[in-house]
Amino acid sequence: MQKILKLAIVMPICFALCQFFWQVLPLDKLPDNIHLILNDATGPAFFLSAFIGLSCVFLWKIPIINKIIHLLFDTNIYLEGAWKGVLDYTWKGEKRSKDAYLVIKQPNAFALHVWLVTDERISVSKSAYIDNYNGTYQLTYEYSTEDSSDNKIINPLHSGFCTLTLNNKIIHGCYYTSRKTAGKMIFSFRNKSTVTNYSLLTK
Repeated sequence: MQKILKLAIVMPICFALCQFFWQVLPLDKLPDNIHLILNDATGPAFFLSAFIGLSCVFLWKIPIINKIIHLLFDTNIYLEGAWKGVLDYTWKGEKRSKDAYLVIKQPNAFALHVWLVTDERISVSKSAYIDNYNGTYQLTYEYSTEDSSDNKIINPLHSGFCTLTLNNKIIHGCYYTSRKTAGKMIFSFRNKSTVTNYSLLTK
């Protein structure tokens, strides 16, 4: 996906360079029909490639543009914002649950960053991607927890991965940790905030 984004950004530069060199080259010595084709093709091609690059970086959150570039380039669907939910897990043989927030940031149509925020700790994605399985979108990401001096004993640093499914504006799925534990979680969209502070998210 990152290769496609780079291609969309590089294409306008390539076409601009081509247009420059075509102006420098002695095109007047070419047959009139070839000269006309070259002049007519560079302008539309440049603006089209520039529009693709801008759409993937700046305009892709507009619903209609998102649908078009998603269809053409398999870009990510728009999930950015704060999702409020619950973690269900087992601790020392006892089933428990905890309020949590899933914060998703999408700086462009291909990049994706995920934070899981609770009152004890924040975990941050190291890699994340969205797949489409027969019309069902699945968010998968690998994470590591941030340091929390207050909870090193009861909740030590660890890593893991999550597999979540988007269904009717609900994100739900499972997580698995390097401590050989697992749990379930479910989230619904709350707002477009991308802060990762628990106190701010609860307001």
